[in-house]
Amino acid sequence: MIQRTIVRAMQTAIVAGCLSSFSLAVVGQSPSESEDATKTIRHALDVIAKLKVGSTRADVERDFEPDGGLQALPASRYVYKGCSFIKIEVEFRAKSGHQSMDSSPSDRVVHISKPYLEYPILD
Repeated sequence: MIQRTIVRAMQTAIVAGCLSSFSLAVVGQSPSESEDATKTIRHALDVIAKLKVGSTRADVERDFEPDGGLQALPASRYVYKGCSFIKIEVEFRAKSGHQSMDSSPSDRVVHISKPYLEYPILD
């Protein structure tokens, strides 16, 4: 548990650092490119803020899609449809209240990670 907390703290620090680096990197871009990137990140953060414990899998999958690669249940890694570098991890509970290997649009969110940046995993 402590190790997971440390990993989450490191991911948060990495996201903050990446966003700071991102703002420095856009200095060389045209104003429209910089504005587009900022809008994409702002929209992703707004969408993530609206997801709450109790939201459904269908709510999550409106703006996110499962990341590639092997994933272990109950956690699921999702990428933002507007930018596949922006990710969240979501833990679901089946409507029956039990963990299930099968997913359903009515599964409920029991935990959502803070967003983080990572290269997409391609299958």
